[in-house]
Amino acid sequence: MSRSTNQVQSTTDYGQFKVLDGNRNVDQRHVKRLIAQIEQPDAKGKPTNITEISPIIVNDRMEVIDGQHRLQAAEKAGIPVGYIMRPGLKVSDALQMNITSKTWNLMDYLHLYVSQGSQTYKNFADILENYTWLTPTILLSIIVGGESSGKNKRFKLGQLADFDHEVISDRVQQIEDVARINPIFIQGKMIRAYLSALGTPGFSHDRFYNNFKHTGGVFRAQLQWFDNVSIIMNIHDKAIAEVK
Repeated sequence: MSRSTNQVQSTTDYGQFKVLDGNRNVDQRHVKRLIAQIEQPDAKGKPTNITEISPIIVNDRMEVIDGQHRLQAAEKAGIPVGYIMRPGLKVSDALQMNITSKTWNLMDYLHLYVSQGSQTYKNFADILENYTWLTPTILLSIIVGGESSGKNKRFKLGQLADFDHEVISDRVQQIEDVARINPIFIQGKMIRAYLSALGTPGFSHDRFYNNFKHTGGVFRAQLQWFDNVSIIMNIHDKAIAEVK
């Protein structure tokens, strides 16, 4: 077998390729889109071999560093796989190849760092699993306190700072409580507004929740987050007699 780092090789022996531990999960919807692309005939009327245009990258153990979706699509379509072998590559190289790519989402990076044993990322995954409405982006906003520039990039680079699992779980539960009354509270601006209110001295989640449940409130997604903080505080500060 050639050890060239530049030569594009081709094979239909799909079984020789191996999954790289820690690489992202395969999205079968993306595989289907690639198969549809393959099925479009080229200028010669033959299936379009996407791995000739963009070969997959493997290391000397035949672990797929980049291109596992293309590999699966080629195998299901029954066409040869074009690949380039680059000895010594590992999962960190797979990460670097995709750090600025839209093809990796936050769940892919979460899977990577959990597989590498990061307790911080494991705690993050644990909270996600307990709340079906929660997305990585929303949870990140809760952890860093709203709109923090660069939070997604730091997450992708494995730089998620340690956080108090219990405190963040409580925050998520509080947001879920009020979202049961009005689902607008799981939107980004409203989460930022409510986190700001929770950090205000004297603010009580229980009091706001009880007042909100009885009186409701008019919140608008098009308002700035700080405008909605004012509405939250007004509901919170209503006298108990007003809400009965």
